[in-house]
Amino acid sequence: ASSFDDSATGTAGDDTIRTGNGDDKVRSGAGNDIIVTNGGDDNIRSHAGNDRISSGAGDDDVRGGRGNDIINGGSGNDDLHGDAGNDVIRGGSGNDKIRGDAGNDRLFGNGGNDDIGGGAGRDLVNGGSGVDKIEGGFGRDLLIGGGGRDEFEFDFLRDSGVGVLRDIIRDFTQGFDLIDVSRIDAV
Repeated sequence: ASSFDDSATGTAGDDTIRTGNGDDKVRSGAGNDIIVTNGGDDNIRSHAGNDRISSGAGDDDVRGGRGNDIINGGSGNDDLHGDAGNDVIRGGSGNDKIRGDAGNDRLFGNGGNDDIGGGAGRDLVNGGSGVDKIEGGFGRDLLIGGGGRDEFEFDFLRDSGVGVLRDIIRDFTQGFDLIDVSRIDAV
């Protein structure tokens, strides 16, 4: 790990990769990897495996790849994607974009004004303390806005079923929070 802009590539085994304060590029292999970055605007691509990724300060771009990943964002404005698998993703104090994609994901915005989408699967989406945009995606989801005036988005009729398949918004405040169905399909 250095304060320079580093590039690190993992193997097919279980790797531990740590970088310093530069703008780093990390590519992991197929194992169950641990990736920790510090300062800088880092670009992290993980492949198959159940990985643990922690990004530090800076505006980081993280893709978890296939597997059940744990991704923790830092204090910057991060772009965090779990990809396929049952992922746990926690944003930091910045204004983060968080996507769970396919799988039963647990997504937490924490601080900042976040844009969070669950994707296909039965997801838990919690915006945290900011003014957040929250979309559960296809599947029965539990949506929690947290503090701040939050917007719950539904793009397709299938995003929330009926009866036991419906999404649940736990903390909607009428006249304060919003439900946006303006992009919903008419079919």
